[in-house]
Amino acid sequence: MENNTPRKPYNGFIGTPAAKVLGLITAFAVTFLMMYMGAYTQYCLFAFVGALLFIIPKMFGVKDFKAMAVLGLAFFLVTSLVGSFLVSVPAMESMKDREITGDFSNCTITNVPGTGTYDITVDYAGASAPTVHYVEISSCSFAYLFGQNKTADMTLVSGTTYKANIPLTDDRANILYFVADDKSSEQTLVSETLNGDTLQRTAISGNMYVNGIPTVMFFLILLFSTWMRRNFEKQREKFEAEGRLYPRGYGLCKNCGMTVLPGEKVCRKCGTPIDIPEEIQRETLAKLYGTVKCPVCCADVVKIEKVCPKCKTQMPGFKEDGTGSEDTFRCSDCGAEVPADSSVCPSCGARFDDDIGTVTCKECGAEVPADEGFCPKCGASFKKN
Repeated sequence: MENNTPRKPYNGFIGTPAAKVLGLITAFAVTFLMMYMGAYTQYCLFAFVGALLFIIPKMFGVKDFKAMAVLGLAFFLVTSLVGSFLVSVPAMESMKDREITGDFSNCTITNVPGTGTYDITVDYAGASAPTVHYVEISSCSFAYLFGQNKTADMTLVSGTTYKANIPLTDDRANILYFVADDKSSEQTLVSETLNGDTLQRTAISGNMYVNGIPTVMFFLILLFSTWMRRNFEKQREKFEAEGRLYPRGYGLCKNCGMTVLPGEKVCRKCGTPIDIPEEIQRETLAKLYGTVKCPVCCADVVKIEKVCPKCKTQMPGFKEDGTGSEDTFRCSDCGAEVPADSSVCPSCGARFDDDIGTVTCKECGAEVPADEGFCPKCGASFKKN
């Protein structure tokens, strides 16, 4: 026997507890490696990391706000702590007092007391005078150090020895290197400006700042999507209360997943007959179209029903062949044929809000919309010219 039940993605794996756990772990691992390897500095932005941290769990069916929030906090704390203590500090320590060799050599760094500046000397035998580059580290992420690159020209003082005087901020981590004739020296960390736990403070504040940017982007996306989803849920609840949508679990085509609107007999996408329990259909249609009393048994009958579901009496306003008693017109929203006395399209649910006024029923005195073919209170038929 052929199985017509639609298959869920990946055989139903997505959305299971195992899939959700895998999605959270995958998101954390991918974004952690991107920060560790500095991928965002080469071909993507911080925002892209935050977006991936949000998108990957969603692909695995994670919808819980708390789980996503925990993921964001874990990403920030782990990347900041690991980056600070296990990578950034050792990386800067390895650069401290690094000897500059090769084309550039004999580098000296001397503090000029009371000026906040340092005399820098280096030996270079090339064709042109070198420039000294110095960077005060303002932020960092793992082994990647960031700051504003400043330069100063060097002047020849004797033989191949060049000298420059540059300002360096004390109690801050500063990097120094030389450039000349398209050649560049090794980078060295100026130990003369370091005090106490300068490297540790620089690493912690720098990693928290850099890793905080994608974290903030992640939470902005999370909060906005949560707000949008809650608004959607409120709108859906409103539509269900009005009968414009079937209750959750009944409003989708069993074959293709297309949303099914009240009154539709077949799926407008794949043509599959709609299989919704009769009591759910009648309850939803009653909210949408309203009900009238059967003139024989007084049972509640949805206004678009041609016969009473209880006693099978032909309802007033319909011909014996089951067609509408009056002319029809086309719905401006979906193009379906609609009885002229309808206030709501039976196909798409569009409401027709023209001011049609009311008339008084001669049998019971009730006020009835002028376009009704029968009295919803007593069932009396209105003969129209």
